[in-house]
Amino acid sequence: MEHQPPVEETSTQPVEQPKAPEAEKPVVSLKISKKPLIIGGVIALLLIAGGVFAFTSRGNNSEKDKGKEQISEQEREAIERDKGRSTTPETTADTTSENRFFAENSEGCVEQDASFTSAPLPEGQLGWIEPMGKVLDGHVTPTDHVYVHPLNSRAADNTYDVVMPAKGTVVAISAMPASYVGDRQQETAVEDHRLVIAHNCQYFSIFIHVHKLSPALSAVVGKLDPSTSKKVSIPLEAGAKLGMVGGSAFDWSLIDTKTTLTGFISPELYDGEPWKIHAIDPLSLYSGAVKTKLEALSMRSAAPFGGKIDNDKAGALVGNWFREGTGGYSSNNKDSSGRYWDGHLSVAPDYVDDSSTVVSIGNWTNDTAAQYIVKGSADPSAVTKATGPVKYELAAISYVQPSGAEWTGNEKFVKGVKPIAKGASVGTIMMEVLDGEKIKVEKFPGKTPAQVTAFTSAAQTYER
Repeated sequence: MEHQPPVEETSTQPVEQPKAPEAEKPVVSLKISKKPLIIGGVIALLLIAGGVFAFTSRGNNSEKDKGKEQISEQEREAIERDKGRSTTPETTADTTSENRFFAENSEGCVEQDASFTSAPLPEGQLGWIEPMGKVLDGHVTPTDHVYVHPLNSRAADNTYDVVMPAKGTVVAISAMPASYVGDRQQETAVEDHRLVIAHNCQYFSIFIHVHKLSPALSAVVGKLDPSTSKKVSIPLEAGAKLGMVGGSAFDWSLIDTKTTLTGFISPELYDGEPWKIHAIDPLSLYSGAVKTKLEALSMRSAAPFGGKIDNDKAGALVGNWFREGTGGYSSNNKDSSGRYWDGHLSVAPDYVDDSSTVVSIGNWTNDTAAQYIVKGSADPSAVTKATGPVKYELAAISYVQPSGAEWTGNEKFVKGVKPIAKGASVGTIMMEVLDGEKIKVEKFPGKTPAQVTAFTSAAQTYER
């Protein structure tokens, strides 16, 4: 899952305090008279003025030092509050949410060229790539990572090698929670890890669901208990082995700390996972033959081949929404039994085919998240307040190959997979754009659009 419970760190790094600059001494040019009385008077005046200047300078520097101590304390509190989470920032150690990732992971970074020359699975082991933006189960809003699939989805665990896509330093290793986070029942792997890699001080990779660690990593961390993390510093070259997986996919996020996605109207709503607003298409950093091969293995047939997650458009229906009062992505909703995604809603293009619209909601019925395709044509980017209420008829999503055969992911990969509506309608959702980046939403499970005439008292407000 893209959202992970906080993990316990077994080591932390203190933030070094910058020293206050020393006050400059005044430079005085003086023409001395030969008369002793005048000389004595001038010297006395200089001594008095110098004492006042020194006292004032020390006082000003003391105030500056106090400010720096306050900032550092806030920084330490932010890091302590968000242990085990990643975020993304500028190269300054301030306390904004956008900088916590850098504050936690930058110690091992090196200012160097980050040339992405290796696929995350070696040639002959990589099957295909699901782009960013997929919505499934508790991933109600578009995922901030690609899914890297091995060649054989039925292979035994620890068959394939996960490798470094570019030179860098592994700076953190975590053991994932022992139980699956989501509404579906799903088993977890015996070994399951999250890795943070600093390729330089701008680009960072996050790999999730790496199972057995490579000898280079396991020799440093040993065996971690579930939901624990350790800071490390393990430099590796491009193509070096990180760990192993079986037939199941692993997650890869590429974080650009100097880029903030422009398609999130309120970035602060993602403070719980603030690296999300800096997650870019990882395939975009490749070039030449390697890039061509990776793009050919992406489910998308058009750029961006690594996907897109930020779809908000001011004043329009398209994009991510959060039920009013739930506090954004991480949610402060105490009645959702830990289901932080309960108040999430996404109305966006399908992650594979931009011409299809998908509605993803955190609670369709019975406290269960659901993802449905809109039947017929729909363009939520064109729906505004002036449009008035719109009704979308929803159906299950199925992906088909160009031949028309269903694509389940277990077949040999073919380019041109697209989503279609599968089976009968599951219901209707009615939405209306309001002022102030809010929308009115009501679900009508089991009803057709013709059976829905108006909002009822069950309608809810979502915001962003």
